[in-house]
Amino acid sequence: MIAAFGQCEFAVTETLRLLSEVQDGAVTLKIKPTLKGRFAQLHDLLGCEGNYARQGRAIIDPLRAIQERIELRNLLCHGCVDLYTSDSGAWIARIKMMAVAKGTSHLKDELLTEEGASDLLKQLMTQSKTLLHRLDQFQKNLASTRQATPSAPAGQASR
Repeated sequence: MIAAFGQCEFAVTETLRLLSEVQDGAVTLKIKPTLKGRFAQLHDLLGCEGNYARQGRAIIDPLRAIQERIELRNLLCHGCVDLYTSDSGAWIARIKMMAVAKGTSHLKDELLTEEGASDLLKQLMTQSKTLLHRLDQFQKNLASTRQATPSAPAGQASR
């Protein structure tokens, strides 16, 4: 599961980096430091009101699907796991994490069954593959719009 999140995190950050380079002298895009912030930032740029809404409309749904699972990623990466097993070998994981925001602590607690984890992993893999494919295509389109047309003189290159 963590690998799927990692690949999506890299692709989202790379897309934001490419978008910041495309803005040729305009207000530079400052990439947010948190994963949740970067997903929200890309969502804002590709959403209905964003600068790249037309180009990013195919990305919004898979981006939102992964975005909704960021809290699970944080629990898996930073939480404390207690694993309970039955005599038959089935397991349940209890994942707890103390989060601090604005000077207040909040306990996050999640139960994950073996069957639930398997279903979740299948969904996550499907969603992440879709998002990665669409972000890759979007990045290729960005790169192609930045390159000058080879047949045009250097001073008159089209974009």
